[in-house]
Amino acid sequence: MTAKAVTLTSVRSFDFADGASDRFYAYTGQLAQGRDGNLYGTMPFGGSNNAGTAFKLTPGGTFTKLHDFDYATEGGNPYGGLTLGKDGNFYGTNTGGGIRGAGTVFKMTPAGAVTILHRFNVAVGEGFGPYAPPIQGRDGNFYGTTGYGGAIGFGKGDGTIYRITPSGTFTTLYTFAYDPVLGTHPQGSFPLAPLIQGADGALYGTANTGGDVGESLHGTVFKVTTDGVVSTVYAFDYTHGSNPYGPVTQGTDGNLYGTTVYGGTFGSGTAFKLTLKGVITVLYNFDNGSAAALAKGYYPYAGLVQGSDGSFYGATNSGGANGLGALFRITPAGVYTVKASFHGTDGSSPQSTPFLHTNGRIYGLTRAGGLVNAGTLYSLDVGAPGFIAPIPNAAKAGTPVGLLGAVGGTTGVSFNGVNASFSGTGNTFRTTVVPAGAATGLIKVTTPTGTPQTLKAFQQLPTLTAFGPASGAVGSAVILTGSGLTQTTKVTFGGGAIASFVVDSATQITATVPVGAITGKIAATTAGGRVSTATAFTVTP
Repeated sequence: MTAKAVTLTSVRSFDFADGASDRFYAYTGQLAQGRDGNLYGTMPFGGSNNAGTAFKLTPGGTFTKLHDFDYATEGGNPYGGLTLGKDGNFYGTNTGGGIRGAGTVFKMTPAGAVTILHRFNVAVGEGFGPYAPPIQGRDGNFYGTTGYGGAIGFGKGDGTIYRITPSGTFTTLYTFAYDPVLGTHPQGSFPLAPLIQGADGALYGTANTGGDVGESLHGTVFKVTTDGVVSTVYAFDYTHGSNPYGPVTQGTDGNLYGTTVYGGTFGSGTAFKLTLKGVITVLYNFDNGSAAALAKGYYPYAGLVQGSDGSFYGATNSGGANGLGALFRITPAGVYTVKASFHGTDGSSPQSTPFLHTNGRIYGLTRAGGLVNAGTLYSLDVGAPGFIAPIPNAAKAGTPVGLLGAVGGTTGVSFNGVNASFSGTGNTFRTTVVPAGAATGLIKVTTPTGTPQTLKAFQQLPTLTAFGPASGAVGSAVILTGSGLTQTTKVTFGGGAIASFVVDSATQITATVPVGAITGKIAATTAGGRVSTATAFTVTP
């Protein structure tokens, strides 16, 4: 079979009236796919008020400007782009403005109606300058970062992590700060990229500078719980990279993948793989030395996205065949290939992390270039297959889940082989409900033209709703009831004692109180996660 040619297409050239990029500062806005299959995004400048716009674009290139931001009241300069919420609306941030002048968090309907959920308040330590849109967690709340400020005041902070409910209740979870004892910023500083939620339920992000290595200038990958407990997964040391601007992404193998703009062997950036325990592997060292190296691109501001073919795709701000940036593919093993180079009219200096549409194509925004040098929206067709994207990608039994993709004429939906109910019409979106007997695995949709499936295993989150009896001696049996228990791999009692057990069904486990158990909660670990009982089991003599 002949391999399909890779095609780079300029889908839209921006013209200031409908929005414009920032040619003088890093513009890392990300795209989102709506339930209608269209692309949604923001531009930081241009529009009626020169404060930025929100837009919709069909994959074929039909453009609609949805909203002109008003800097004074709504906030303006939406650098980060948008994320799709479970409710079908989009969520984003304005970097500045908004009455208090520190930026805002907003919700936008697919028709472009904007509601301001929060205006950042520097005076109470909320931070300012949110450069990334918030992401929605499994708990339904949104989580995001500000690039600057925090509890130690305007102009002196290093950024914050926040939580906001869909209705706008705001909580500052963490302030990145300088440690005078260590003489550094141990968790990093200036987080500019969106967070992701990992398969373990924790949030992961990048800080552009800081860390506990050397002169603390190289940045970090950090982990944060939904309660705001932050730890450093990895502090960059220049040898392995320096200054990550883009986010990390979690691959199908469970590892984190990303890029740094600088550092590495040649000082021109790296692409890396990072385990959740902090073991890093440099997959590629970008090089701006020889002509051959320049043609491969360098300075990757954008993060990586894993395509439906299993490889990762990214963009370099500089280099390529024309010196205006390049799009590349890198395998999990580190095999690097330039797939396309920008030549100006189709865009230049791409800094936004590429977005994978369910049609298998990759879309992204450039910082400059186009017909009037206001930036472009491009697509890269690498011949990869279409797939199904679940919203969210982890849930308990009985939870509604949205399915994006080519779902026209759907006749069946299954979770790891267990049939599920579904509803809706149209060609681009369906709603299903996680079935009680399902287990962690792929979601498949049966249609008249094929059986598209998710790229990653959908996580069936376990629950433990009851146990009995409430007390017992070592060697006695305890029945645990809940949901999502089919793939249970471990049961522990108080003190961490590991118990023998039998999985009776997806809703029941029979465990034996182990030697060494003490009074405390019982926990079960499954392929979908770990869950504990709400109350303690009492171990009797």
